[in-house]
Amino acid sequence: MSLRKSGVISDIGFLATCAEGGPQSEIYPVRDAAVAFEDGLVAWVGSKRDLPTQFEGLPRTSLDGRTLIPGLID
Repeated sequence: MSLRKSGVISDIGFLATCAEGGPQSEIYPVRDAAVAFEDGLVAWVGSKRDLPTQFEGLPRTSLDGRTLIPGLID
C-alpha cells in the first residue's frame, strides 16, 4: 500500500477506535468502516455508509475486509 497525504481507507472489516468523547481506555468497534485523512492527519472515522461527501473525491485504498487499529498509543 502506498502512503498518501490525503485519502480514504475503505472496506475495513473491523475498525478498533475510541468512541467520540469517550475515554481512551475503551475500544469502540466499527464494522464495514472507513477512515478519511487529509494532510497526513485523520479527519474522519466511522461507518463507510456515513462517509461525508467532502471526502468522496479523495483517492481510496480498500482493505478488503481486514482489521484496522489506527493510532492506539499506550
